[in-house]
Amino acid sequence: MRQFYILFILLFTAPFIGLSQTLTTISEDNASNYGGTWNNGDNNGTGFQPWVLTDNPNGGFAGRYVGSTAIGDPAFGLFSGNNAAAESLAQRGFSQSMQPGDIFSVVIGHTSTINGELGLVLLDGSTVVLTLKYVQFAASWVLNDGGSDFAIAQGFSANTSLTFTFTYEGNNQYSYSFGSASGSNFTFNGTVTNIDGVRFFDINQGPGENFGINNLSIQRPTFTTIANGSFNDGATWENGDIPDGQGRVIINHDVTVAEDQNLVATDLELGGSGSLTMNSVSNNYSSLIVDNVSGSGTVSYNRFVNSSANGNDLISSPLPGEDWADFLLSGTNEVDLLDDGGVPTKTYAFAPFDKSASDYVNFDENTTASLGLGTGYRVATDAGTTLRFTGTPLNGTQSVNIVDTGSSFADWNLIGNPYPSYVSMLDFLNHEVDTGVRNIDLLESASGIYGYDGDASDGWTVITLANAGAQLFAPGQGFFVAADGSGTLIADYDLEFTNAMRSTGSSDDFILGRNSSSNLTFSKINISTATSSYNTEVYFDANATLGLDPGYDAAIFGGSAPAFSIYSHLVQDNTGIPIALQAVGLTDVTNVTIPLGVNSNAGEELTFDMSFFSLPANVEVYLDDNVESTSTLLNSSDYVITPSSNLNGTGRFFLRFVDNSLSTPENSLESLSIYTDQGSRSIHVAGQILDNTIANVYDIQGRLILSKALDSDLRSQSIDAQSLGTGIYVVELSNGNQKKVEKIILK
Repeated sequence: MRQFYILFILLFTAPFIGLSQTLTTISEDNASNYGGTWNNGDNNGTGFQPWVLTDNPNGGFAGRYVGSTAIGDPAFGLFSGNNAAAESLAQRGFSQSMQPGDIFSVVIGHTSTINGELGLVLLDGSTVVLTLKYVQFAASWVLNDGGSDFAIAQGFSANTSLTFTFTYEGNNQYSYSFGSASGSNFTFNGTVTNIDGVRFFDINQGPGENFGINNLSIQRPTFTTIANGSFNDGATWENGDIPDGQGRVIINHDVTVAEDQNLVATDLELGGSGSLTMNSVSNNYSSLIVDNVSGSGTVSYNRFVNSSANGNDLISSPLPGEDWADFLLSGTNEVDLLDDGGVPTKTYAFAPFDKSASDYVNFDENTTASLGLGTGYRVATDAGTTLRFTGTPLNGTQSVNIVDTGSSFADWNLIGNPYPSYVSMLDFLNHEVDTGVRNIDLLESASGIYGYDGDASDGWTVITLANAGAQLFAPGQGFFVAADGSGTLIADYDLEFTNAMRSTGSSDDFILGRNSSSNLTFSKINISTATSSYNTEVYFDANATLGLDPGYDAAIFGGSAPAFSIYSHLVQDNTGIPIALQAVGLTDVTNVTIPLGVNSNAGEELTFDMSFFSLPANVEVYLDDNVESTSTLLNSSDYVITPSSNLNGTGRFFLRFVDNSLSTPENSLESLSIYTDQGSRSIHVAGQILDNTIANVYDIQGRLILSKALDSDLRSQSIDAQSLGTGIYVVELSNGNQKKVEKIILK
């Protein structure tokens, strides 16, 4: 369905082509360039690919020529007739695909009789994306943008030159004019991301008739600097036209882009005296999105980096091609970087993650290295300021190698956003690097993106498909991922970043306090003391289950819970992994109990709260404490305790989601956690056991394999499973009145 819009002037929308707008012709051709002949493979003019000419007489006649036509002499002429299937075709590709803001135009016209049809189609490769045609005895010309033909206000007009002008606005929209007809801000039926050719057709027009074509061109909006200044200041640009996100930008002066601004263009040309400087602050970053860069001028990105006192940063180079030695001497980098003041060799707080050492290894003044695209670094400045990167913006796909070497921490890889723009996290995770294989599939099954959030206690923000939503990597943002070992000692993969992931934005990187999209259903549970805090998250997603969902669930960074932490265990198929972000089914939001693990010291006041959540109004979230026999409604209250002994592991606390409109029977066995310990080959039951509770273990055929009476005085106890082979088993807990059944896996 075609749609009309009232548009504000925003990035990625159609440009306002005013009287002052400058257009540059990037492709042009006309019949006078051909000297009276027009042959297959001819390619005169500029900016087009060779003509591909096809005649299909099919019992009639068909052909083409250069000479006198319905629109004058000379012009390209097509003719066909005497058979409904006779046709003449002329096609050529564009040297550059059309970009948002580009305008294609051509002059066409026909003689007095049309027995069949004639017109043109715009192409994506061999796929037709838009058709303009006139059909025998029709009331008017018609357009087709992927759906049904629709008439436009231009009727039959023999021997008349008609100019067809097509503006590709991007964002799946276009505008056109043709004779007396025009239309603005149409939406394609179907998704169109590329237009790279045109084909003209003449089908059975009739004896002595022709279809004339001439003056093909493609124009591109162009914005040129006339003075040094700010990107967003009209005084910097010719005619006062500030680049609007489309077309060609020519910089012959010193131009700065503030942290809350974005430069988006098809082409960026940097004159020898031209320089472009992108800026950022701690919570906002400018974006540079360009597809073609030329010229000898410079591009720099002043990338904010935290101070050591505030927790360092994980960053990556947003511009390629810079060596460490050159980077150190650029701007005030050498002064701003934290260093040890060492003599004779000075070491800087700038370190990749060395997998062989399972640690960061800082660069010193003698280090020889290139700041590779997609490589992450742990970096700190003295006081929290920007570091200057210089290079040519990446255009295209960047592969980043990650590997699991099987040793301690060797599955972890510090990588980063290689673009001087924001990047969609969801697009990155879902990007298909090979047939049926996405970036997320190359990561460990219980992991995602791990970004340092600047909090000394918790330290990590975890992103999976469950909470990626509209979240963005900041330009030059570093983060950790864990490579999937796939059961082998060594697993080696290449993740990919692509142009399609690029975006503008207005947010920080992974700084503490950034919340998930309100469109998601989630709950964030925090524990805090007077000096420390930690959190764990639960998301409800239609693609998730109560078991392990690769790409949706993520363990705590490093796989081990710190001495002060809160985490969850999987509701089903629990193997004891401490989960930082657990995703469960969307329908489970009103009926699920999730085991919580807590590690903290005795005698220290501990506060549980649910400060961030987005849940349906009917959902209540209770924190059950099996030791104190309390249930606290976290929607409206905090739970405060001072434990008399150290807390360590699961079994005491459970998070319970219920529908407050329903009355549900109490089942104390639901507040128990059953999981396997593969190392000791045992089955663990954590939680408060009632008297006379029996644990029975069955094989997949339903045969009783093991049975053990559980001790009601213990909150955590185990069942020796060393006699059991690898496979799936069912554990049943029963006390005569209540029952809980759960599947487990022994590997």
